[in-house]
Amino acid sequence: MKNIQPILMIMIALIMTSLACGTLDFGIESQITDDELSNKFNLQESNLEEFGTTEETFQSTDETGDEPATVVNQPETKPGVPDEVTLGPLVYGSSDVGLAVIEDQTVRIADSPVDFGLLWDYSPVSGRLAYASEFFYGSEPSGNVVPNYPISDLWVYDYTSGQSELWLSDYVNQAVWAPDGERITASIFNPMSNQLDLVLVSGPDQYELVATCTSGYFSWSPNGDILAYAVSSSMVTGMPVECVGLFLVTGMQSGDYKVERVPVQETEAFSNNYPGADPFWTFEQDALIFSETFWVVPLDGSPPFTPQFPDGVSAADFPRPNLSFWNIEQWQLIVHAFGGRSGMGGVWVFEFSADLRTIENYYRLGDPANDGNSDIMLVSWWKYGESILVADGDVPEPKPLINEFWSPPKVWSLIDQTWTVLEYQQ
Repeated sequence: MKNIQPILMIMIALIMTSLACGTLDFGIESQITDDELSNKFNLQESNLEEFGTTEETFQSTDETGDEPATVVNQPETKPGVPDEVTLGPLVYGSSDVGLAVIEDQTVRIADSPVDFGLLWDYSPVSGRLAYASEFFYGSEPSGNVVPNYPISDLWVYDYTSGQSELWLSDYVNQAVWAPDGERITASIFNPMSNQLDLVLVSGPDQYELVATCTSGYFSWSPNGDILAYAVSSSMVTGMPVECVGLFLVTGMQSGDYKVERVPVQETEAFSNNYPGADPFWTFEQDALIFSETFWVVPLDGSPPFTPQFPDGVSAADFPRPNLSFWNIEQWQLIVHAFGGRSGMGGVWVFEFSADLRTIENYYRLGDPANDGNSDIMLVSWWKYGESILVADGDVPEPKPLINEFWSPPKVWSLIDQTWTVLEYQQ
């Protein structure tokens, strides 16, 4: 795992450099039409190769010998498909590192059923995996503009049928499954306007426009009816003023899309489009939480704020997250960060007050020995709101599973702060 972390950081640095370079000359009124965009997608039949099925399986057994811990709650999970398929905090990684697959109260590290350069997202509702066949490459906007957006393609693998389809052949900057598991929300580069547009993709070359002049920094509301996205002037040089801000798209279920601006002046609350730092919804407080900056943005238009930390620390003292979860039941923010020279890497749990204005407690899992950084890696929810699955790289001489990226999995209880060991099974 230690050898792959520098590779991850180099990849992320390249992505962020590509986002920062160049100057874009935006024209809000110049939008590519559906027909023009369609013509640019050269769709092909899937050429899916068969891959090996090497895997190792773990099943939970707590230290008291009681029943296995429950897998993350997914009441709408499609029968016969995994509850989760993930690369953990390796937000952008290739298929050769193996996938963590959670199903039927077990965890297995398995070879990927498809060869991918980027893993976009997995939906347990439909049992489908969204991925890209190759890693990011630079966009080629029209006019004298330096390529600015990292893009790739969009493929979908179905765990039920074992088949893969190409949905979009180019221009995809980000892709996330909608809550219904049938459509994919994608930010796609528009070469005519040199901007990102948000679209809903429902099949090969089947998509509809949701909003223009957007970003790859978006999040679905839990009820699936609202899509939030944030655009900052620091994301892209030359971003039009009217495009900058926090926006809500209503009518996502009915198809009657309406874009509404949330009156937020402090755009540093969402200062960058960084992997693993999309906003989280918290309905009880009617706000969005941005895990990279710890900014809390009320949706009623009242001023955003950052919570007060104990001991005089601040959000700036912690490295940027690569993977984050929001525990809406316990008001906890769980983040993983590769610490680098900061000595602050690992899995952190931040416990908020009910009004979100104070961090009442925070702690890091494990006993870091790697220059202050912890090698415990956040993987997934285990039981939503109660426990998380991690790969424990802090144990002495960890036994690699398929390769050095994955360490032995364990479950951490967010309620009583205890470990559950997952025993190896053939």
